[in-house]
Amino acid sequence: MIYLNLLPYKFKKELKLRYTYNILGRICASLILTLVFISGLFFSSSKVLSNFYNVIDSTNFLMGADVEEPIKVSNINTKINEISKINKKRTDWVNVMASSSLIFKDFSCINNLEIDNNLKKIKLKGVAHSRDSLIELKEDLDKSKYFFDINLPITNIFQKEYISFDLEANLNIK
Repeated sequence: MIYLNLLPYKFKKELKLRYTYNILGRICASLILTLVFISGLFFSSSKVLSNFYNVIDSTNFLMGADVEEPIKVSNINTKINEISKINKKRTDWVNVMASSSLIFKDFSCINNLEIDNNLKKIKLKGVAHSRDSLIELKEDLDKSKYFFDINLPITNIFQKEYISFDLEANLNIK
């Protein structure tokens, strides 16, 4: 095949310039689109980082307000430690009373109960239905793990029914 160049030089030059301008236009358009895309990425990342910065800044402000005076924090920690020491020294009265309530049957009634935590003593005043119920009460208290050295004066042991008693015992509690 034969290629004939029938265009004059002036038109050839104009054709080459158009072709060059088209290529340059496409390159510029792709550069502009790339720059717009990159600037969009930078804008969105700046918004995300700004949001994170605001969250961290507000958190630091709140924490800074709470720990503004470390002396107060150490005072609070000291008070909490003292309270925990008090709680360790406390007596578990629920278990003592629960096990003691099983000892007192229907045939004995307690009118007065005094507990001295410092001396670890208990004083009971009450009425027993009979002599046997009073003796059974004393034996049950002897068997209990919370009471020892039970002192039951025999003042009204000669009565057969409704015997008033004053009982003292030492407590075996921690």
